[in-house]
Amino acid sequence: MWPFTSKPKPTLPPRRIITGPTCAALVRGALMGKLLPNFAYYPYKVRMACPDKMTFAAAVRKAWNPWREDIWECEDQARAVVHAAQLAAANEGCSWACGILRGDPPPNVDGKGNLHMYVWVILAEGINLSFALYDPGTNGWAELKFLTRVDLATT
Repeated sequence: MWPFTSKPKPTLPPRRIITGPTCAALVRGALMGKLLPNFAYYPYKVRMACPDKMTFAAAVRKAWNPWREDIWECEDQARAVVHAAQLAAANEGCSWACGILRGDPPPNVDGKGNLHMYVWVILAEGINLSFALYDPGTNGWAELKFLTRVDLATT
């Protein structure tokens, strides 16, 4: 029995940890055939943890605000989502494997074919790792098959 003033904190299950080169290979592999010749990948992290889908979605749900032209656009939404994810990850001692990427959206997103910012994340699904796209504009998961002309990705 512990003293009533110092209840032990529950321990979180350990997350799968990947290195920067592993993350870069997973990102490039998932985007194969979707990259522009001038594609740039900026890896800022050496070690990252892989969250599960439900944990990531719960962490970023509060960061969403509706899109407003010239005030709160997709790049602002994407940065806010990554920031919220890294705030949640700060309690675990290792940032999550997520970042921003820029590519052409499906035609029905804005009808214009402008570039759109997405949040990519490496998710741990049991012992497997998977690449997923989160669309901060819709506050939901996006399908990778519709993404084209990716020219930028960061961690």
